[in-house]
Formats: sequence, structure tokens, C-alpha cells
Amino acid sequence: MRFLKSFIFCAAMLFSLQPAPAPAQETFSMEDAVNFALKQNKRIDSAYSAAEAAESARKSARGAFGPALSVNYGASRRSKAPTYMGGIQGSKETFTMEARIDQPLFTGFALLANYQKAALEGEQAEAQRRNTELSIIGMVQENFLALLSAREMVRSAQDSLDRLNTQLTITRQFYEVGLRPRLDVLQAETDVASAEDTLLQAQNNLDTQQARMNTLLNLPLEDNVQYVGALDFIPFSATLEDCLDRSYRLRPDVYIARKAVEISYKDKLSAASNFYPQIYGFVSAESQGDTWRAAGSSTQHTDYSAWNFGATGTWNLFEWGQSYYRTQQASHIISKVKADEEELLQQVAFEVKSNLLSITEAAKRIKVAQRGLEQAEESFRMALARYEAQVGTNIDVLTAQASLTQAEAYYTTAKADYLTSLSRLYISMGESSPSLRVASGNSPVERISRPADYTPAPESCWPLSLPWTPYDYKTPDYMLYPAGQIPAQPITYDTEASAGQMERIMRHTPPSDHTGENLSPRQPPEEMMSPALDEPQQ
Repeated sequence: MRFLKSFIFCAAMLFSLQPAPAPAQETFSMEDAVNFALKQNKRIDSAYSAAEAAESARKSARGAFGPALSVNYGASRRSKAPTYMGGIQGSKETFTMEARIDQPLFTGFALLANYQKAALEGEQAEAQRRNTELSIIGMVQENFLALLSAREMVRSAQDSLDRLNTQLTITRQFYEVGLRPRLDVLQAETDVASAEDTLLQAQNNLDTQQARMNTLLNLPLEDNVQYVGALDFIPFSATLEDCLDRSYRLRPDVYIARKAVEISYKDKLSAASNFYPQIYGFVSAESQGDTWRAAGSSTQHTDYSAWNFGATGTWNLFEWGQSYYRTQQASHIISKVKADEEELLQQVAFEVKSNLLSITEAAKRIKVAQRGLEQAEESFRMALARYEAQVGTNIDVLTAQASLTQAEAYYTTAKADYLTSLSRLYISMGESSPSLRVASGNSPVERISRPADYTPAPESCWPLSLPWTPYDYKTPDYMLYPAGQIPAQPITYDTEASAGQMERIMRHTPPSDHTGENLSPRQPPEEMMSPALDEPQQ
């Protein structure tokens, strides 16, 4: 038996000394990176905690409507014992115990206003969480595209170095046989050194972007995570009106601004509650005695306990203008948040239009850069052939090589700018599109459950100067899904658009569907259609 124990112990020690298996190398596409960041990024955890705190505050405000039970116990000692009628001597010590229930009956709508405000703040916190998600999505996508662009720049710099090394080899061979002067060799060597420096800078930029992506995904900086993907062209053909309609419906900051206006009205109602009487009802049972049990005394065997019930009311009739000016302050805050909201709507419209125009510009640049790259490749091929045939100069080859490297950089930058603008447009519309190919309108992660016992009453307090108000509907697309519930079906833009449509004067058009049942973008009128942007050849 002892031998068996020794054998098991030695086997366990040998197994523990074996090197641990290397962890499998992680591979992330853009969509994988976005979804992983939404689960691992600490800002998301912070936003979730804030939403949960707001929900707890709502429940706390709801509890103020119910009765409050309190128990009081007191002890006192007099300097001398009291004397009652008949010469009965009392006790110096008095112990009192009371159980009391207080119920607010009317508080000038203060409790109602506070509860509704807490509920609105909970919805604000949930929208802020959604806003944080969109911010994380935008940062991950832009840095992922920057990583792909940096990788393309490294490849282009490596190709450039290889071409210059080949040219240096040919020039040296020509020099050794006396066909080229020493000057051509020196010039080729100088360009090779410059290309090596460019490659080092590109590689450092790539390593920096790699570390930045690891940071966004909350991964160790030294992990060699493989980020896979390409700067492929993704068509986008929604009109400006469709994008504006989606942004007014889905953007969390617009939703937060709307709730801020409603909260300001609740603050005014709470401030005005001091103009009304405060009425409370109570029921209490108390007991007295000369011992710690508070159960009577030697001189008072009976009637030492009693029940009380009644109501109290307080009405502050004059406070030197405190309540009045507090209400005036709330009115001014209402005007402020309304003005802030109108400004936000204009800013949202500008962001959407600006990003849409950036997409149009980048799409045109891709076409131009693609043609320029083809011409630069042909120019370099011809210059190299002429040089090898001894009918061209070394300067022609180096010039063509520099033009080819620049054309590759322009093409890569144009593709990256297009996809970056597309990502920014989705974010400016409040849409989630982890792969930049479809827009869901909702976050891919689970949402915090919202209470089913609260439905905010519609406010008729939107006197805006716009020809229409986006508050006529209650954002049917921006829904607060319970945890685990599947969000709405993905939205795919299938309409045709052109640069002319995108550059039209921005118009505030009311939503075409107030019920939110048909979420597809509207087909633009035929007279407004023009040939769509063609997809560049890859």
C-alpha cells in the first residue's frame, strides 16, 4: 500500500513538471473583434453597472409610495419621581416603546414626479449603455481598418523594397560589365536604404495598431492575435432621407435628449409640490413602564399601552419666494434642454450628411486610385523593360517605382477611408453593423430587462420650430429588449442611390411608418434616380 502511494505521488510530480500546452492562437475577423470587445471592454461593464444602478434607483423611488414601518424605543430618568393624585409616588425611570406606520396620502405630486423621473433616468442609463456600445463598435472598427491598412502599407513597402533590390542587382551587373556608371549604383543603393526606412516605419505602425486592438479587446499586449480581413469594397446605397429617418429613430443621444426634456418637466412638477399641502396618515401603538420591558409599573398595572391613528397635514404658505423661484428655475431648465435638443438634431443631420458625402468621395477616389495603380504598374513594367534593353535610364526606373509605390498607398488609403466613412455613418445613424455589411438597428449583446409596470405618459411639450417633430412617434425601433430575447430582423438597404441624391439639399422628412412595422427604407421616386455607384473591381 505504501508503495502504491509513493508511485502515485511520483507520477503526479512528473505530470506537474510537464510544460503546459501552448494556448491556441486566437483569430478575429472584424465582426468577431466587435462582438468580443462588447463582452470584454471595461467601458461596457461600467455602462451596465450604471444601468443597474438606475434601475435600483427607480425601485427605491417606487417604494416611497408604500407605508413605512418604524419602531422607536426610548429611556429617560427624571431628577425626582413624579407624584400623582392620591399621593401615589411614580418612578424616576421611564421606558417607552412605540411601533408606527406612516402612509403618505398627498405630497403635492412630489412622489409621483420623483418616481417618473427615476424611471426616465433608468431609460437614459440604458440608452447611455447603448451609446457606449456604439462608441466601442466604432473604435474597434476604425482601429481594425487602420490595422488592415497598416498591413497593406507593410506589404506595399516590402514590394517596393524587393523591386528596388532587383533594380540594384541589375544596375550592379551593368556596372560590372561597364554598361552603367557608378552613379547609377549609388542612386539605387540610396533608394534601397530609403525603402528600408519606410518599411521599418510601416512595420512599427502595424505593431502599434496590433497593440491598440489588443487593448480594445482587453487582451494582453504581447499576445500575437491574428486579425484577418481585407479592405473589400462594400456597396452602400441608402438615400439621405433614409439615413436621417434611421438616425432620428435609433441614435441613443437623441433618445437621451428626449428623456432629458421629460425629466425636466418632472423636476418642475416636483419643485411645484411645495405649493400644495403635505398630508400623511399614521397608525401607532405605544407602551410605557418603569422597567426596560416598558410594560407598566407598580403604580400603573393597566392602561400602560395604547393605540393611536390619525393624519397630519403641513402647508407652507410663505417662504420668501423659495418655492416660486425654484419652480422658475425648473422652467428655465426646460427651455435650456429643449434648445439643446434642437441643436443636437441639427448636429445629427450634419454628421449623417457629412459621412454620406465622405462615402461618395471615397468611392470616387477608389475608382481613380485603381486606374492610377494600373497605369503605374504598366509604367514601371515598361521602364524596367527599357532599362534592361539599354534604351532607358536608371532614373526612369526609379521614378516609375516611386510612382507605383505612391499609387499603391493612394489605393489602400482610399479603400480604408471608404470603409471608415461607412463605419462612421452607421454609428451616426445609431445602427450596429459589426461586419459593415448589414445594419441590425440594435446591439448584438443582451439587454437589461426593463420593468413592465411602467409606461411613461406621452408629453405634449414639443414646440419646436422644425416643420415636423420627431417626437410624434415613440422610437419604435429603439426597443429595450429583455435579456436573451432576439432583436429585430436585420435591415438591408436595397435602394439605388447616387452622388446626386446624396448631395441634394437636406430635408427634414417625417418618418414614413409611425408604427415601426415596416422598417425598410423607402424607395426614392423614379425621377430622383440616377445611375448608382459602380463597384470597383478588386
